[in-house]
Amino acid sequence: MFSDARRSGLVDGNPFAGLRLRGSHGRKDLDVLSLDEVERLAACAGEVWAGEVALTVRALVLMAAFVGMRPAELYGLRWSDVDLREDEVRVERQYSPSTRRFELAKKGQKRVVVLTPPAKAGLLGLPRPVKVDELIFRGARGRPLTGRTQHYYWNPVRCRFGNRSMDFYDLRHFCAAWLFNDLELPAQDVAHQLGHTDGGALVQRLYGHPSERLARERIKRAVGGRLNRPGNPGGVFY
Repeated sequence: MFSDARRSGLVDGNPFAGLRLRGSHGRKDLDVLSLDEVERLAACAGEVWAGEVALTVRALVLMAAFVGMRPAELYGLRWSDVDLREDEVRVERQYSPSTRRFELAKKGQKRVVVLTPPAKAGLLGLPRPVKVDELIFRGARGRPLTGRTQHYYWNPVRCRFGNRSMDFYDLRHFCAAWLFNDLELPAQDVAHQLGHTDGGALVQRLYGHPSERLARERIKRAVGGRLNRPGNPGGVFY
């Protein structure tokens, strides 16, 4: 609970961190959203909010779910960071709740990630500012988003959806599972998109093979492709 509150900027630290308590069991403890559920969440933004606020919250949901940026990274995203021609996003800064400033991205590591079509559609629905250095995500009064203000806009959306306890960070979990399992991208590529520096180990551990059906389909495609290659007509073993 305190970890979630820290990520949302509601508290400065987790007093229970470092106690060496038994951790989670990885993917077993994650209940990843489905594609339909994410699309429903984006629609809920337009049902509970109106005008530019609705468009902003919808775009925030789509960026978190289909680009996988951390919430604090989204708060610091500027229009100048987005390349709509190349479908790329430069992740260079994040909001720090402890200093209340925009600082370098986590561990000081800047990266360039892919702007996927659903997320791009969300951004294109927003009014474009005159100055390209302006922040993309702002509150109704034009102030930058923080964990506290983001919670104000997110809470009615999740309540409308029917899950009052859903963490905004669940959208990032969805992105990882979507890229790794549905799009079948290599774990190291997913890790780069998310900003991990372990070469894909965490992605493998948390999101590897959550569905037996998907696992069977992958095996069938791999085996079928090899058996039906030239030189083995009819896919017959010899």
